[in-house]
Amino acid sequence: MFDKKTISMFEPESFDEKMAFELGLADSNGFTDEYFKLQTYYANALMLYVDGKTGLSGLDAALSQSELHFIPSEEDERTIYQLNCAFGLRYFFLRSPICIERLDRETLEQLKKAMAGEVAPNDPAVQELVEQTCHMVTRAMSDKADQTVIIYERDGKQAPNGALVFGLATSPAYDKEGNFTDPDHEEEKDRFLEYLIPDLENDLSRKLGAEVSVFLYT
Repeated sequence: MFDKKTISMFEPESFDEKMAFELGLADSNGFTDEYFKLQTYYANALMLYVDGKTGLSGLDAALSQSELHFIPSEEDERTIYQLNCAFGLRYFFLRSPICIERLDRETLEQLKKAMAGEVAPNDPAVQELVEQTCHMVTRAMSDKADQTVIIYERDGKQAPNGALVFGLATSPAYDKEGNFTDPDHEEEKDRFLEYLIPDLENDLSRKLGAEVSVFLYT
């Protein structure tokens, strides 16, 4: 998911190195390799949990097959979130942080044992652990109320502190000169996605039983 370099680029500043240190997941050089392995394992389990509840991967595939011809972002245009938090999806990616340092010691040990034992992230016990803890782990700021509005992006993208946040990114079709091949079609795609987002947020929130926000990147 992340490493020592990319975690420092995450916005907002959600991760707590001091808490991780107290759990043995950080040292004088910052977060440990174990921290990042556990973070990735948890994030994989979370995305499988979300997909099981909402069918997010099916929606991702539907965008790929749409008659509107949505194009995934080129690799050199992707943000660190798209590069590190898509988990095999072409358009959607996780935008919430995964702060495993917020887990209590007992739960953290359960997570460690599952990972060390190569238990699949979709194992029922791992999925139950995620279901019980994901709201705490993915909150943008641990010390803020759930409805506090948090700025995630410098262009003003924001969401409630307690929301589970995803990104949805597509790329326009360009010609060799770098211009839109069909400006009207690009506007049509943008309108479709702008209308889709509110319904998508409501649908995901209902299926997960928790507030979900989706940021659009085009």
